[in-house]
This record gives sequence, structure tokens and C-alpha cells, in this order.
Amino acid sequence: MTEGSPKRLRYWVRHVDGEGNWREHPVTGVRAAPPGQDLALFRAGLAREPGAVHGMWNFISAPVDDRLAQRDQMTVLQRAEFRALALYGMHQQSQTSPMHRSGTSMGSALRTLRAGDRYRRDPDEPQGPDVQPNSLDDQVGAAVESTTVTAFRTRVEGLLTQLQGIGEPVDYDVLLDDLVRFESADGRDQVRRRWGLDYLGWKPDSGQRKRPRYWIRYMAGDDAWRRDPATGLPKPPPGEELALCRSGPAREPGTVFRLWRFISTPVDDWSARRGEMTALQRAEFRALALYGMHQQSQTSSMHRRGASMGSALMALRAGDRYRTNPESLDDQVNAAVGSTTVTAFRIRLEGLVTQLRGIGEPVDYDGLLYDLLRFESADGRDRVRRRWGLDYLARKTGV
Repeated sequence: MTEGSPKRLRYWVRHVDGEGNWREHPVTGVRAAPPGQDLALFRAGLAREPGAVHGMWNFISAPVDDRLAQRDQMTVLQRAEFRALALYGMHQQSQTSPMHRSGTSMGSALRTLRAGDRYRRDPDEPQGPDVQPNSLDDQVGAAVESTTVTAFRTRVEGLLTQLQGIGEPVDYDVLLDDLVRFESADGRDQVRRRWGLDYLGWKPDSGQRKRPRYWIRYMAGDDAWRRDPATGLPKPPPGEELALCRSGPAREPGTVFRLWRFISTPVDDWSARRGEMTALQRAEFRALALYGMHQQSQTSSMHRRGASMGSALMALRAGDRYRTNPESLDDQVNAAVGSTTVTAFRIRLEGLVTQLRGIGEPVDYDGLLYDLLRFESADGRDRVRRRWGLDYLARKTGV
């Protein structure tokens, strides 16, 4: 489409009315699906680079940039629309109802698939590794963890094939936006966050049972691990789950897709569709990453209710490492609470938690989560500094 041409509707909305039904023909009044030859043409695009199936250009709504066109270059939006149109042609094939439905995200459609006969199991069962072989979670995770838009499109094709099998539609305008974003590193993180919120996030109104915070999921009420009813042996968190948690520090909160199934903070549909996280969700991701590192190779739980960071750090200060130079630890604690951003605070906490792990000293991760939450605002940072000052410095000086 060139400048001055009538604006084209995206193909998947041309045949659908405002209520999501096939549009009536203006003369015959008949509601009809898109012509089969159109869909066959679009499917040819699955095996070709965007723009290479010449006939598809007649259906592309994204405007042409004349400067790029002179160099035989396409815009990001044009490439994304070609990819989305090829996927739509496959998804709509042999379906009597529209496979585009405004407001139906990939996450919600995949939830429907996950709840069906093919994948029916308890998705919140805490036992065993996070990723089951050949599970839908594994396939969705592989898609959003792709490092190129080509790999992402290929894996989305596999997911849409399964959605086609149950007649489940998606919003192709949103999928188009995902394909646009996936061409950049920041955009890929935005897609991972949105899909994580929408697919794996805990939604109270979805019928899922309430999730406990991860650090208490494997614990009995007496600060000990739950026991296997068959063997009577303790069942601490699986090593592969802790390894997954430890992948969090190097990434922005919400961008490690598989971690979302451990997040207990509720998700609402409006925020999920927009890919927006709450401050509490971000704090829980940061706390989970620290816990995964703290619990590594420990036989007892590194979460203990009521064990403040101040008291834990005092135990560290009284030990052999700092017996001759306690001021060195004081400087590290002061640097942590003196941070001016939550990212810097989390990084310095990582250094302190690593040392606590070395002496097997637990902390209250619920309390640490709320420290991370408060550290996102100036007033909250002051509250954390006051509490740490009272708890660590006052204990140190005997006040």
C-alpha cells in the first residue's frame, strides 16, 4: 500500500464484524469465510521469507516506506504482517468460525489448550521438575525463549496448529505486535513478560488454587521440609527448579518465562494483555532469584519466618570471617541500603546472601520481598534504611 491509496484493513478483520462473526455480504447477506484460495496463498508464506510470495502483497495493510522500497527493503511492520498472515492462513484452514477474535490473547488461548484432554494434569503440582518432557509449558517456553523472530514464528506455528485442532481463536492484531517486538532484544523481553503474565501467571478468577510463595511451597509448618508420604524422606525444592530461579538475576523481572509458574502474586487480565507487571510481582521475581542462590546445596531451608536480614547479618559478623575486621561487613551493609535504585540494592543483596549461604544462615524471604518492594520508591527506601539501621546497627552497638 502506497501513500494516497485507500487504507486497507488487516486481512483477518476484513471478513469479521464487530461481534466476531463472519461479515455479511452487502448484496447477498450471506456470511462467508475467507476464500480458500486466499488462505492457500497465505500458507505458502510459511516456507518463504517475508515478501517473497508476490501475491500476498495484495493483502498487506502496512504502508510502504518509499525510501526503503527504493533499496528493496521492507519495514519491520511489513515483515511482521507477512508472518502473521501466513500463520492466519494455516490457523483458519478448514475452520467454519473465525480464528481471529479481538481480545483473545495467545496466553488465554493456550490456557484453554492446556486445560483440555491433551494436556490435562495438575499444573500447580509442586513435585518434580518445572518442565515436563513434551509438555505444553515446554513448547510455549521454547517459543518465547527463542532468540530470533524466525525461530519464534516457527514455534508459534506449532502452537497454532494445536489451537486449530480445538478451534480456538486468537487476536491476530496482538500476535502481529508480538512479531514486531520480537525483532529486537528489548522487544523479546516485552513478549516474554506478556506471555508469562498471561499464560503462567496466577489468576484468582481462573479457578486455579492459590499459590504459596515458592520458599514455603516445600515446607511443613515447623520450618522443616515436607516429607514424601511414600518414603517418609524430606522433599526439598528440586535442584532444577533452584537452577531456574538462579537464572533470574541476570535478567529483568518477568523475562525468564518459566519462572512465572512460581510467582504467587495475582495477575489481572487487563495488565496481562498489556504486559504490565505490578511492583509486588517484580519484587517477588527478585526475591525468588536470591532464594534460588541462597538455597543452592543447602540441606535445610534458607527461609525462616521471623529471621530478619539484620539478625542474619549479625550472625555473619560474629563469625570467623569478620572477627578481626567487622567494619568490612558494615561497609557492605551500608552500601546495600545506601543504594539509590532497586537494581543496585538487589545486586548488593546478592553479595550478602552469598555470604549467608556460606554459613548456612537463613532469612525471612517474605520480609526480604517487602524490602525489595519498598525499595522501588524514595519513601520506601528510607523505611528500609530505618529498619535495617535499627535491626543491624542497633544490635551491633548493643543499643
